[in-house]
Amino acid sequence: LLTNLSGLKNVSQLSFGLTVTNNPVLTDCSGLCQLLNNIGGSITISGNPAPCDNQTNLEEDCTPPPANDDCENAINLVVNPSNDCTSQVSGTTIAATESLSGCNFETDPIKDVWYSFTATQNVHKVKISNLIPQTGNFGSVLVEIFSGGCNSLSSVSQCQRFFDGETYYFTGLSANTDYQLRVYTDLL
Repeated sequence: LLTNLSGLKNVSQLSFGLTVTNNPVLTDCSGLCQLLNNIGGSITISGNPAPCDNQTNLEEDCTPPPANDDCENAINLVVNPSNDCTSQVSGTTIAATESLSGCNFETDPIKDVWYSFTATQNVHKVKISNLIPQTGNFGSVLVEIFSGGCNSLSSVSQCQRFFDGETYYFTGLSANTDYQLRVYTDLL
């Protein structure tokens, strides 16, 4: 039985397929990361504990977190001057980590990413579109807005669940105030 695949970290290419199955104590598959795109045959991964339980989980485990995985690295959002969403930003929660517990104190692991903006009025429209559902996610994300710096966050909005294409108006904001916007998935 294998406990880890660290010995494969020095292998850069395989010309044949790879099968890693039924190893109940295998918890470190990081040795496979650089091989995922350089295997000449098929990959079969099953019957192992997560993240070594299937290829999708392994690929996500091998993916570095997004640049805005932490509040300190929030991507600045440009506030549109009108109600039209002409300035848009792309993002992902794939490989993101949990910064805070969920709004409703979910017990599932949370993958969150951060954005920042300076309010121009007391109500701001947020629209989430083109969601690509992750396993079990059903195509939704949660959004919460905070005031204060990353080390002293204070929630100023209730968590709002967004499904693809939905718009929500966040109220109670103050013009010329910086806010942190957290987008996260609570279902993996």
